[in-house]
Amino acid sequence: MVEEYICSFEFTLTLAQITPHHYVQHLSLLIVGRYSLSRLFQQRTIIMNQSIDAQQAVFGTLELLTGILRFLPQADLLRLGRVCSLWRTLIATTPTLQRTIFDPNAATSEIAEAQVGTPRILNKFVVDRLRWSPTLDLTQVNSQDFTSVRQSITPNLRAMAAKEASWRGQLLTWPPLTDLLVLRGTIEQDEEHLQSLRLLCRSGSLQSGREGACSASAENVQDTNDGAEDNNDGEPEEDDKDADDEEEGDEQTLPLVLYVEDFPHNADKACPGIRVIDLLYGLRVHYKENQYCLESYELIDFSGPGAGKIIVYYSETGITPQLDVTILTF
Repeated sequence: MVEEYICSFEFTLTLAQITPHHYVQHLSLLIVGRYSLSRLFQQRTIIMNQSIDAQQAVFGTLELLTGILRFLPQADLLRLGRVCSLWRTLIATTPTLQRTIFDPNAATSEIAEAQVGTPRILNKFVVDRLRWSPTLDLTQVNSQDFTSVRQSITPNLRAMAAKEASWRGQLLTWPPLTDLLVLRGTIEQDEEHLQSLRLLCRSGSLQSGREGACSASAENVQDTNDGAEDNNDGEPEEDDKDADDEEEGDEQTLPLVLYVEDFPHNADKACPGIRVIDLLYGLRVHYKENQYCLESYELIDFSGPGAGKIIVYYSETGITPQLDVTILTF
């Protein structure tokens, strides 16, 4: 109302309408109005400064900031890690936030504690944004040869191709997995002799309640052949041929066992769990070992809108956690 009155006084009042009485009245209102506006601006400035001080107090208090950040999803935390070095360090070193971003650098005690009674979560945020095929080298993950990457509205898919992209260090699951059976369900239905893939961590003994689980798993796989031969002792000779045929069939279906510490990008370093990049490298090695079965199924049509998209289904129904992997080719 004061602003409207000032505008009316300054722009619509003509000299002919001004009388000494009107002049004094309007001049006093003008002075009071401008004074009121000045006070209003001052108060608003004070409030804004107080608001800024309050924000600085909240964001400068690590406990309060952590309490806010823990409600954010993985994508937001990864973006906020680029705000400043303080936030990046806070997100990378706070256990509750490390879980959200699938950080493998979490403390051993945190990982061991998480293994007990914690539902395992798959890193779908990363897996859903990958475009790749085992026929390709790992340097070609989310290559712009893929139409879906090249024509992506947001830069998310293109950013995944960067060598320093954070997903390359992220765990596949939380809590971490140190023993995983990877299946190619849709292909194995047609190729009954196709090997499955088993990924193991030698550091699996770090997990609470699973001392030596990984080494035992590998030994079980190796002992399968020995056990098949030992079981034939004492049986009639006429059954030897059938037993040999069964052993040969079993040998063809044994999984390909790989230790992630042996992968070049890990360089024999201890691994607290299987990472997303470990899964991709394992699929690449598995493809090379079983190319005679897989090459007709893995021909990627880069022009396809869904080509290279990785679809996974995780389950813990058996003794060993299983991941069924399907890669779209069109």
